[in-house]
Amino acid sequence: MKKIGILEDDESLGRELKYYLESNGYEARLILTEEYCDKRVEAIIELLQRENLHLLLLDIGLPGINGLHLCKQFRQISEVPVIMITSKNDELTELMAINNGADDFVAKPFNPQILIAHMESVLKRVYKEKAAIEEIHIVQCIKDEKEQVIKQEFILEIMRGRVKSGGEAVEL
Repeated sequence: MKKIGILEDDESLGRELKYYLESNGYEARLILTEEYCDKRVEAIIELLQRENLHLLLLDIGLPGINGLHLCKQFRQISEVPVIMITSKNDELTELMAINNGADDFVAKPFNPQILIAHMESVLKRVYKEKAAIEEIHIVQCIKDEKEQVIKQEFILEIMRGRVKSGGEAVEL
């Protein structure tokens, strides 16, 4: 299970993100404002590293700290992918986010399903993972009416949603 960090100053949005991520099979860690407010960048980065995250959702406009600066500093010591989330929906902000080390950029308000799609794209690229199981080979032996053993082979193609047998495919 991938662990996603959420560094968002809007606690209501952060809790919604946490709930949505957890209901979609992720472990989510909402880092509350009191955990990072009034701390130096180095202390926040140490906090992030202790969490052993697979991906960080980082708001640009955090109280007391610039999310772009935090991203740049975090990127210098970590390969954990970062998706910037912000209400600043302009090309300059997006350019600055990417130039400061962000892997992707999502503007608020956003559709949670679109955010998940961005996350999955980044996670696949960074961790170079395929589906845990793409296909299953099934071999079945049965006896016919004459008690002769008949071997049947099937391939269940999970990602394509079909079963193949003897060169023929059936959609599920």
